[in-house]
Amino acid sequence: MFRFVDVGYRKTSEGWHCRETHSEKSRHPNTGIAKEQKLGEWKAPVSIRVRQDLRRELEGVAERERRTLGNVAEALLEWAAEQLRVAGTVDRLMKVQLTNKKENV
Repeated sequence: MFRFVDVGYRKTSEGWHCRETHSEKSRHPNTGIAKEQKLGEWKAPVSIRVRQDLRRELEGVAERERRTLGNVAEALLEWAAEQLRVAGTVDRLMKVQLTNKKENV
């Protein structure tokens, strides 16, 4: 497997920003980055506080999938943001989630 990673930093009025460039080749289609990333895309750092048991659970997922905790968190955040765009509001998203759980019981 070939992997190239270029990490660059730049300072803006909002602070320091990190740019990551990824390029991967593999014979196995399930190997590599989950979502295609634009070359030279700038990413902004995000810091959140979570319960300790949630962090341990996510670290376990990251270890099983041979990913970093940051990579797992980014994938989940991207997915959640997409769900939120569809739902429109956090309240509606939570109601849909509760409705689906009740239907499956």
